[in-house]
Amino acid sequence: MSQKGIGSATATRLPAICHPERFIPNYVLARSSSDNWRGKLEMIELVDELGLLGVAGTREAQEIHLLHREHGGSGAVVMRANDLLLESLRPYFTDDDVVDTWGIRSFLSWLEDNYGDSDETADQWIDDAERAELADNLLCDPRFIMDIVELLEDKGQVILYGPPGTGKTYFARYLAWTLTGIQDDEEYEENGPYSLVQFHPAYSYEDFFEGFRPRVEDGQLTYKLTSGPLVRLAKRAEENPHERHVMVIDEINRANLPRVLGELLYLLEYRGEWIQTQYRPDEGFTLPSNLWFIGTMNTADRSIALIDAAMRRRFHFVPFFPNHGLTAGLLRRWMQRNSPEQEWIASMVDKVNDELAEQVGGDHSLIGPSYFMKKNLNEDSLRRIWEYNIEPLVEDQFFGQRDVIDGFRFGSIWKRHGPNAILEAAESQEETPEQNEVEIENGG
Repeated sequence: MSQKGIGSATATRLPAICHPERFIPNYVLARSSSDNWRGKLEMIELVDELGLLGVAGTREAQEIHLLHREHGGSGAVVMRANDLLLESLRPYFTDDDVVDTWGIRSFLSWLEDNYGDSDETADQWIDDAERAELADNLLCDPRFIMDIVELLEDKGQVILYGPPGTGKTYFARYLAWTLTGIQDDEEYEENGPYSLVQFHPAYSYEDFFEGFRPRVEDGQLTYKLTSGPLVRLAKRAEENPHERHVMVIDEINRANLPRVLGELLYLLEYRGEWIQTQYRPDEGFTLPSNLWFIGTMNTADRSIALIDAAMRRRFHFVPFFPNHGLTAGLLRRWMQRNSPEQEWIASMVDKVNDELAEQVGGDHSLIGPSYFMKKNLNEDSLRRIWEYNIEPLVEDQFFGQRDVIDGFRFGSIWKRHGPNAILEAAESQEETPEQNEVEIENGG
């Protein structure tokens, strides 16, 4: 039972049935993001906080946590955690030399409800002031911030998806900074709680997780097992279990996800569990529950349709589209705050997006607001943005359909939805019914 390679659930579930006096029937070693019940490691911390372990027990608890960091949820770690809780509570639950392990489990459950800070909600990671400031910076409803944090609490990972220019990466970074207590990338520390990676077609398991890398030592070419950004951040999260750690994965869909994630796909769902990995078959690896992932996904190429069911089940997907949700009206709100005289640009972009949605039959190729979030735009600067950023996207979407493409050229858009066209439309709407009747009678 104490050998490596035995998973935490297997190490206690069957023995607890056969020898109920020996094993506490709590089969979780460390609570994952989706678990409501604390694992043995968290219960040891709670019992220790209440002074029930004693000096020797506290020392044993420290050794167990160290073993967990080194070997994950191996059978040895599970058994030592079980034995520490059992021996610490045995005096209070023994009758005629028979220990009541179910009574211990019930006591731990009661302890959790009454003394454990088990209400690990979004408020723990972002307070009202931070939420209000973040919502103000991102020009969104504070309730939306809370929704994202609650989704992270639920599964530990979300993906923000939508067309280019909708602020997905900007939002992800700002939220990660707030959750981890840093201000911006200028405060990024190599050993800090925040990490940013960007996936691309050549990105591999060895780049992200770990792999053997060539090194020259004493003039000889050698290969050394080198940790990737995931292993490094996971290790920091394990060493600081009461701190939130966040990794932002930009353009997550550009890589071959099954190849890059490997065993992580299992661990995303079963946080705290131990699993053998490609380069550490004996040591194993555990993904801590205090490490969250925020991914961004560009859907202009409809690549979201290629995400398999296993990925979809493990992530919450949050839409970022110009015509609904968080991003709806974002450009107008930005203009009203930063450049009110340019608010007509928001109206122009809204109208073009309505036309694009009708032509394409969906939202994945709409124009994001971030292209135009600039002060002092005039016709020339707007034309440059349109010709060199928007038109290439339109040409790609409507390849070979010259008439449709020409209809979205800057000149055509300027005539249909430019400031003069908007002014004329506004003046037309302001005409009274009486004026219209006079014009009709006069043949106008």
